[in-house]
Amino acid sequence: MLFDWMRRNFRTIFPAALFLASFSLLSYSSYSRRDRRPSFFSRSVLGVAGFFESAVSGAGRGARDFFQRYLWLVEVEKENLALKSELAACRRRNNALVEQAIENERLRRLLNFPVLGEIENYIPAQVIGQNLSGPNRTITINKGARDGIRPLMTVITYDSALVGQILDEPGSVIGSHTCQVLLITDRRSRVDVVVQRSESRAKGILAGRPEREEVELLYADRLSDIRQGDLLVSSGYGGIFRKGLPAGRVVEVVHVPDLFYPRVLVEPVAEFARLEEVMVIPMEAAL
Repeated sequence: MLFDWMRRNFRTIFPAALFLASFSLLSYSSYSRRDRRPSFFSRSVLGVAGFFESAVSGAGRGARDFFQRYLWLVEVEKENLALKSELAACRRRNNALVEQAIENERLRRLLNFPVLGEIENYIPAQVIGQNLSGPNRTITINKGARDGIRPLMTVITYDSALVGQILDEPGSVIGSHTCQVLLITDRRSRVDVVVQRSESRAKGILAGRPEREEVELLYADRLSDIRQGDLLVSSGYGGIFRKGLPAGRVVEVVHVPDLFYPRVLVEPVAEFARLEEVMVIPMEAAL
């Protein structure tokens, strides 16, 4: 490799070597024969040579310092990457702890579940999928036939709000450990409800609306005392939904002259977009 470099740079190296050799000979011959001290010319040559030597030495020190700084920067980069990795791991652990704390809070609330004392065989489940847009609105839970799930079972939240019922129609399959829940906002859903307020106790059918997030109270008596803010609970008629489950709250009452019943818009109590855990009530417990 050295010989190749010298061959490529011969035209530069040869004149420089010849120049240095000439200066060396002149320096040698310029010594005073009398006192063997260097002449002015020799001292000049030595000064020039010293300048070049200092330059070369300085360049060497600069290269050494640069190399040392480079190695230091490499080590700093390694430490930086290690710290970033440790920080990312700490953030993941922190997020996991936050999620665990939130889950523990939900579980503590489940321990105070209002109807658990009355229901022995309730089935807790986690929401693993959801379809909240369009006319068909469902969620998927991680419980199925092997867990005791049967068609038409009532599904509620931890605080007893009505969610819907286990879907039972062609195309819906209750798997071994999964099933679909028909939400009360689905256009196919019908829930017999009653106004909880004792002065009213008006009855009607809660039906899903395909174009709206709210549900609608149908077939209420035209003269019924239904007001904005009234809470609607399941009536228990029909034997599907347990009596007294909060279903929705009235947000608007419109009396239309051509209709035999008022148009009542209702906001569901359950927050479907935020559901993470639900409870499935067995059919015998719903009666």
